[in-house]
Amino acid sequence: MSASKRGQLIHRAITRCLPAIISLGWQLHDQTRLRLSRAVTSALADDRSQDGVTAEGDACCFHEALILRAMAGPFAGNLNIVVVGHDLVKDELKNGTGAVLWIVPTSYAPTIPLAALADKGIRGNLLPGEDKNNFEKPWHTAKTEALRNEIEDRYLAGRFAGSSALRKAAEILRANGIILMSRESRDKPLGADAIELSQANSAALLPVVTIRRDDGTFLVHIGRAISKSRANTAKGIFRRLADFLEPYTVTYPAQFSKSGMLEALQKKASSTVRSLAPR
Repeated sequence: MSASKRGQLIHRAITRCLPAIISLGWQLHDQTRLRLSRAVTSALADDRSQDGVTAEGDACCFHEALILRAMAGPFAGNLNIVVVGHDLVKDELKNGTGAVLWIVPTSYAPTIPLAALADKGIRGNLLPGEDKNNFEKPWHTAKTEALRNEIEDRYLAGRFAGSSALRKAAEILRANGIILMSRESRDKPLGADAIELSQANSAALLPVVTIRRDDGTFLVHIGRAISKSRANTAKGIFRRLADFLEPYTVTYPAQFSKSGMLEALQKKASSTVRSLAPR
């Protein structure tokens, strides 16, 4: 049997077994879950020559699917999550103009940061994204997304979708509420939807990045407010967002492998920014 034929058979077998792998794999220790994720996604890879960052990015996404299943079970509170900057949100709300929290699209967002924020008493209304609904990978299914929505709703004040979503979001901001933005329009730069919403309503814009550190803990870092009025230029806002994200994209590139900002930031990476991300 040729190597190509053998690979196709392995691919089919693992694809058929994915529900069982996920049903059992979520119960493993987290480091073991990650090793399992690497093995599964490597076997399922369509391109055997894909670079290490892309391969690890796929493993992180499968790992997140296992964590999602764990969060639905009795061990939802067992994740080791460190939250930095949550007081910044409460400080901004003192201004009375609401806050837009941009949930940066990493492998472990948006479910984990929503849980972490709720644990700190921060519950907002979510404008959900579409990035996880395209089912490009065999473990991204309608059933997975239904489970994700069910889990996320535990940590939210509400969620908006459809043509009236932006109008409802504006009403929440005028009432000094919190909008959690994970929506990204395909024809706009990363973060543009969150920027436009915050500026249109003179609300604070705070980026929220979530990464898994090498020791297995998750870091949810809420950055300082970037945009509060229309006087701030889009270019300046994007630059500040890039500065905030750069240390993370340099240190954890695989977790941004689906992010349109990764390539641009990596071009100006330097050895000094590696020390900037909290560890």
